[in-house]
Amino acid sequence: MLKITDDEFIEVIGTRAERAKALKPCPIGSEGACCRTCYVGPCRFVGKNAEEEVRGVCASTLGVVASRQFLTMCASGSAIHAARARESIDKLLEAAENERRIYDKAKLNAVADLIGVGSAKKTKTKLAKQIADEYLSWFYKYPSTVLNQLPSKRLNIWKECDLLPRGIDREIAESTYNASVGVNYDVEDIMMQAARVSIANGWFSSAIVADIEDITENSTTLYDSKLSGIAENYWNKMVGGYGKAPSLNILGELIFSGDIRGIACLIDCDHPRYEESSSQRFISLELIKNDILVVTGGCNNTLENAGLLSPDTVMQVAGRKLKKVYENTGIPPVISLGGCISHSRILNVLSALVKENAIDNVDDINGLPCVILAPHWFSGTAISIGCFYAVSGVETIFGGKSLTHASKEVTQILESTWKQKFGASFRFVDNAIDMVEAVLDHMDAVRKNSGLVSYYP
Repeated sequence: MLKITDDEFIEVIGTRAERAKALKPCPIGSEGACCRTCYVGPCRFVGKNAEEEVRGVCASTLGVVASRQFLTMCASGSAIHAARARESIDKLLEAAENERRIYDKAKLNAVADLIGVGSAKKTKTKLAKQIADEYLSWFYKYPSTVLNQLPSKRLNIWKECDLLPRGIDREIAESTYNASVGVNYDVEDIMMQAARVSIANGWFSSAIVADIEDITENSTTLYDSKLSGIAENYWNKMVGGYGKAPSLNILGELIFSGDIRGIACLIDCDHPRYEESSSQRFISLELIKNDILVVTGGCNNTLENAGLLSPDTVMQVAGRKLKKVYENTGIPPVISLGGCISHSRILNVLSALVKENAIDNVDDINGLPCVILAPHWFSGTAISIGCFYAVSGVETIFGGKSLTHASKEVTQILESTWKQKFGASFRFVDNAIDMVEAVLDHMDAVRKNSGLVSYYP
């Protein structure tokens, strides 16, 4: 991009890396201690006992302000992916007018059956239009059929916590409402709305985009196992570029036996305050050395630039067990999904591993040795993705300082309350070495608690 940008324009405003060095982040706002919700302020919550003693003009506490900021980030990320979903629906409707642009009829049928449209005796045009209409209804109603892909235990947790989204647009609007001045002063309730709008992102909007991409792209899809057709399709999309993907049952066996120590899902953000996103590369190398399968998706191409998407290159540094896995099954140590919206594919695969009993003793997603990492996150999309992973039962570890760091109350909700409710916490770890240690410790603890074979290098 810099190579094709006008030299004079760059000379005036500088590159984004140069601007990042010149413009330091606000130390109060970056920790969630500044409220900009209304124009009476901004109110600053500073001082040794700010959480207990300081109140905003509207009587907000620091916890209320920090939780509103977290909710706003989740809502903005969800809104971005909702817009992508609408664009994808338009793409499907355009394809319906020219059946040659619907390349994957098997996926079209599988989606139709999953969402309750029914695929029997229908042309591709009719089916595509009915799917598009059903997807559009998801923006204003709860689509119960899609969440049937979840393990029953996880779905029951969400029902008990009243987390089932009431529609994509409804939850985005509710989030804006709850983050407004004078509306909601219940910190835990505000955080639950963040969870709800993020579920609408990960399981509705992002799933719409992923499925329509598969239907309208010219690629081969394989359906050859007893597991869910959609999840099997996702798995083939993830691994099929390296050859025919083994079934999800085989993946489950490899995880159970410890040949794959666990799965690390990486949000690969491109952050202007970090040079060449070095943490992504370092963390990925350390994880594959320890026989952890890395699945990455995001706006950056750090791992590709480092050669880590080439199996021949990455095999030189991968752990002994991951090397054998690749030689025997074709599963590479590092798998790229593409954009960050494709993280919904991983969630679907994890659900299928549990729901179809691919791994003995594991009855929910939090029983899998799996984490989601974002070493250099910077936007609401990343926070929303981390949030829908956490409430789905995947331990969530982000780099740097938390955007709600100033509030002990919100930090406790993310790290402790959510751990009790959802079996996974959302925590922030300052440096890459500590992040690697946190991943290894979590995966080994989950393996022990789930009765999986202990990992030995």
